[in-house]
Amino acid sequence: MRSTTAYTQFATWAAVDCLARHAALRVREVGEAHRKSAGNERG
Repeated sequence: MRSTTAYTQFATWAAVDCLARHAALRVREVGEAHRKSAGNERG
């Protein structure tokens, strides 16, 4: 029973970590795309 709980906690942590990394990557991509489009509009 205890090993199942540990596995569930690890799986939850891994999923949250993966989602956090993905979200951070998306934010960076959107930020860069926004900068490029804003720069194109000015130029």
